[in-house]
Amino acid sequence: MAFQFSNLRIDRIIVHQVFQRDENRAIVPPKFSTELTVLDQFGISTFQERIVNALGNASHSIEMTISESDANSTFNICSQLLDASHNDFKNNSKSLPLKLAQAQTSRKIPGGILVIFDGQIGPNNKRFIGIIKAEIHSGFSIEEQNNRLLLKYLSELLLTPQQKLYKIAIFVEELRTTSIPKDPENYIVFVYDHNMTRSETQQAAQYFYESFLGCSFSPSNKKLTSDFYTFTKEHINSLEINEEEKLDLNTSLYTYLKTSQNTFIEVSEFANQYFNLNERDSYLEFMYSKGIPERAILKDISYIKYKLRRRNIKFTSNVRISAPSDQFNELVQIEQTNDNRTLVSIKGIISRDD
Repeated sequence: MAFQFSNLRIDRIIVHQVFQRDENRAIVPPKFSTELTVLDQFGISTFQERIVNALGNASHSIEMTISESDANSTFNICSQLLDASHNDFKNNSKSLPLKLAQAQTSRKIPGGILVIFDGQIGPNNKRFIGIIKAEIHSGFSIEEQNNRLLLKYLSELLLTPQQKLYKIAIFVEELRTTSIPKDPENYIVFVYDHNMTRSETQQAAQYFYESFLGCSFSPSNKKLTSDFYTFTKEHINSLEINEEEKLDLNTSLYTYLKTSQNTFIEVSEFANQYFNLNERDSYLEFMYSKGIPERAILKDISYIKYKLRRRNIKFTSNVRISAPSDQFNELVQIEQTNDNRTLVSIKGIISRDD
C-alpha cells in the first residue's frame, strides 16, 4: 500500500545557515542556531500543509533507498535525533549543515538555510525527521537574535510556489526499535527536488540526494515501470471505446515510456495528458488498486525494452501488423474501420514473404 502523507504534525524545528563556497572553493563555516524555532499556529499550519503538498500524493517526490548508514551518515544522524532531548536535538543537528557544506563542492551551488524538523505523520502517527534546504529568497527571512536563527513566517512567502528553490527530504520510521545503530530497513525516505525530476538538471541535484542524504534511486523502479506499462495497457484494452481510440491511447503509452524525454512517470500525469475527463478517475482507481504508487516513479524500461521496441496490432481475423514503435504513426495509418473491415495504409512496398 502506498504511503499516506496525511495527519502530519511538526514538533520541533531548528534552523541553520549554510553558505556558498568561497573564491578558493573552501568551505565557509555554517552559522548555527542554538535554540529551537517557534512559529505561531497559522505559520505552523501553513508549513505543515506545504510539506504535505510537496511530498504527498500527485507530487513529484520520489521514494529513495538509503545507501549510506554508517555513523557519520545523514541517516544515522537523523535517526538519532528522533530520540534526542531538546538540548541534544539542538546540538547534534549541527552535524547536518556541516555535511551539506561538504557535499556542496561546486561554487555554482548556492547557500541557503537548512531547516531540520521532527514530528509524526500518517494514520498510525509514525515518527519522522525532515530536512529542507531553501534559498533565502524562496520565502524565508533570517534574523539572528541571541544566537538563535529564526525562521520568520512571512504570510505569503513561506515555501512559496517557487519550487525550484527548495529541496525536501523526510526519513519516516516504519518500525520503532530500541536498537542502536538504527537499521535503515526500518525506514523509508522521500525526497522532493524540482531539479531531480528534470533530465537536463538531474546531475545538479545529485549533491543533495546522494552526497548529502546518502540515498539512491530504488531498484524497484524497473518493476514499477513494467507494471505501469502492463496495467495501463490492460486498462486501455478493457475500456468501452472504439478500437481507433484504444489504438491512440496505446500509441500514447508507447510515446510516454519510449520516445518522450521525461525522466519520471506518474499515473496522474499520464491520466491528465491522455485520458478524457470522464475516463480519468476509473484509470486512477484501477492503477492504484494494482499497487502503482501515486508518487512519481523514476522511469526505467529495462524490463520492457523489447516490448517497446516494436508495436504489434492484432485484428479479429488473426492478422497482425508489426512496426518499430518510434515510427509507428509514420509507417502505419489506420484509414477507416467499418463493416468488419479495416483499411490500413502502410508506408513501403512488400520486400519479402516471411
